[in-house]
Amino acid sequence: MNTKFNVMYQAEDGYVSGSRPQRFSADPGVIEEGMSDDDLSKLYDVLIQEHFEQHVYPSQQSGNRDAFIAWARQVISGRDA
Repeated sequence: MNTKFNVMYQAEDGYVSGSRPQRFSADPGVIEEGMSDDDLSKLYDVLIQEHFEQHVYPSQQSGNRDAFIAWARQVISGRDA
């Protein structure tokens, strides 16, 4: 059997109704001979973590990057005084 497995997970951020399902396909090539159920469970977690790190990121559109930079500059200049 060489079909991919469709994985679905949610990223929880602590807010009610704040998460959205994330989906990806796991390739059968990641399964090694002789893997135990514990190994497979750990692999599943690793695959989700890798997908999360590569595809889920904060939106910069709603951030306050410029305000952070201004604040950090004030901190730096206060240290120099």
